Amino acid sequence: MKNIKMVLAACAIATALMQTSCKEEFIELTPDLQVAEEDIYATAGRIESAMNGVYARMKSTYFLGGYITCGMENRSDDVVNVADNAYVMADCYKHCMAAQSIPTGYVYQYGYIAINSANTMIENLETREALPIDNATRDLYIQSNKFVRALCYFYFCQLYSIPYNVNPNAKAVPLRTKPCRTTEDNNCPAATIAEIYNQILADTENISALPQNAKGAANGTHASQDAAHMLRMRVYMSMNKWQEAIDEGLQVTDYALSKSVAEMFDTPYYSEETIFSVPFSSLDRGSSQYHPAGYFCHTAAVVDTLNMRTGIANMPEFKLESDARRGFYFKDDKGNTYYEKYNEVSMILEWIHVFRYAETMLNLAECYINVGGEGNEAKAASLTAEVRKRSIASGDIIDVNGLRGAALKEAIYNERRCEFLGEGMRGWDIARRGEDFYHPSDTPNAEGKWYNILVAPTSDPTSYTWAIPSYEVMVNTALGK
Repeated sequence: MKNIKMVLAACAIATALMQTSCKEEFIELTPDLQVAEEDIYATAGRIESAMNGVYARMKSTYFLGGYITCGMENRSDDVVNVADNAYVMADCYKHCMAAQSIPTGYVYQYGYIAINSANTMIENLETREALPIDNATRDLYIQSNKFVRALCYFYFCQLYSIPYNVNPNAKAVPLRTKPCRTTEDNNCPAATIAEIYNQILADTENISALPQNAKGAANGTHASQDAAHMLRMRVYMSMNKWQEAIDEGLQVTDYALSKSVAEMFDTPYYSEETIFSVPFSSLDRGSSQYHPAGYFCHTAAVVDTLNMRTGIANMPEFKLESDARRGFYFKDDKGNTYYEKYNEVSMILEWIHVFRYAETMLNLAECYINVGGEGNEAKAASLTAEVRKRSIASGDIIDVNGLRGAALKEAIYNERRCEFLGEGMRGWDIARRGEDFYHPSDTPNAEGKWYNILVAPTSDPTSYTWAIPSYEVMVNTALGK
């Protein structure tokens, strides 16, 4: 039998459904869960299982299963990490993610496990003949794997690179589009953020093989044309290509806002707003795992408290008692306020929402205001007002539809902060706009007022970005080339 090793960075990582051992027994049988690579592509059922395995790797606790959300949120100015614990993003919050920092090692490793799994499956599907699936299914799986690869690289760019609109030639991470099978495959130079964004756009360009309008419990957890359009929209926004982003967003149709934001975060965890989410069951989590996006922001952990000093939660237009989003707030007996959007710490089954229709609307609003013109500004105001009204049915103190220019842009920015609080969106928004990172001060000033302090300027890559883990630096001799 054939022994396949997936070598990635400092670790020899085997893709679970593609791993096998080599022993001579008096009877040589291949159990379903321990098969040679060529045997995976012998049956349609095993190919489908391999595809599901790629999704499973991407939704690891240490990647899209929570760590990405927590990392993006801890970089922002709307939470305060009070734990001072390296395992729960203290280094990230302090903007000192060194090569030995625990989260950077986890996120990097598990992200590349997903990428390597996708690359391996793409290669097999593209090169093997006489597959036991029709061409449409083959193309679906190829494009689904490219979507997984593209989404992983998108998040890598947010954490490991200076923003595109600050320096499109800034180095990010190695761009691996072929499977790593030997130690020699480790050697790969760091690509620029522009090169990676172009690869993401290439990977999501031919998306006709993916299902369209993939709403529902199962469909919203797999790659779809709408999810690909959303990813492309994010990339174009990161590149300040506003019209291209609008073109992508307008292709996301037949969705609607849920009756309430809370509906998205309670069982069954999906609604008509769901575009793409990472689902979980008791089989995914296991008794020893936890849901970082919920655990970090819950009183059980005392890690991420809500910034009630200078954050969005302290702004008058977002302190309204009529705002249903305040239903996520929880204050403990010590005076700490938490934002428990993911609050089922004991169940740990909540889905991580990656793309939802509220983002489509607010993305379009920001794009329209940046393109400019009265007609576009009116569209931007209308979309923002619709999202806001969903949570503030009455008693609002601002009229978004009446705003224009800089005031409207600020309203859009703030609405995004409030709507996606706890979901990691704020970290992306700050970075893609090329803004500096700020955190609230630990103590008020002499006048008793809280203020923000600069923690990571765009001019300082050491504080602004996460360092590539030491194990990658050690084995990848081409990294600095």
